[in-house]
Amino acid sequence: MYLMDERHPFTAKPRISGPSERAATYRFHRRQPGTHSLWTLKPLAVWERLSRHGELPVDPALVERLDDYREAYDWMREQMALRLPRCDGYYPWWAYNYKPDLRLQRFHYGEKGERWARIELAIPKEEVLLSAYGDWHFVLNRWYYPATLVEAEHEAQLDAWMAELKQQGIDSYRINPFPKPWESRMRKSWERIFDVDELRETNTIQGTFERLKLSYVVAVTEFTSQVKRE
Repeated sequence: MYLMDERHPFTAKPRISGPSERAATYRFHRRQPGTHSLWTLKPLAVWERLSRHGELPVDPALVERLDDYREAYDWMREQMALRLPRCDGYYPWWAYNYKPDLRLQRFHYGEKGERWARIELAIPKEEVLLSAYGDWHFVLNRWYYPATLVEAEHEAQLDAWMAELKQQGIDSYRINPFPKPWESRMRKSWERIFDVDELRETNTIQGTFERLKLSYVVAVTEFTSQVKRE
């Protein structure tokens, strides 16, 4: 998201992960009780800017494909404002509940040779909203989210929803927003992505938060991207 070229001032001795990866890990804060452990991959310039300024909001001008997914991102902002104690209305940062293995090509981003950072975070629970990453795609694609994880029932509810739209003459691929009450019903169904205790067995859990803070950072691994993103 941020593409600034400022060097960070930390002088901690790095742990070199291996010559083939050209990666170095720096450790900072300890994880504290009452936090969620999350990881994110960002261009190295983001980490350099964070280390100088201590805190970063998201700059909408640098959000990838914002125009394509603005409705979904705006909905997530609304949910954060409703569910978190303090929100200023910024677009969210994203992080995930697993540590990317940098030896795997799928975790390399950008152009080959670019410098990136894997950032480990410990975020206070009151400052991050957890949701199901896989099911977030119902929001991105404006799909109704059935109220069951049982496959046959899930498909039946989806079929019933689509049949209802068709009966009302609503083209789910062309009409946005839907007439009431279908738009409201669909948006209400999206809130099920926050049932992370139920969904974590079938989903990666993502965390969204308004500000990326240096005080969240547990460790940073700087690495060179090895593959070109398609």
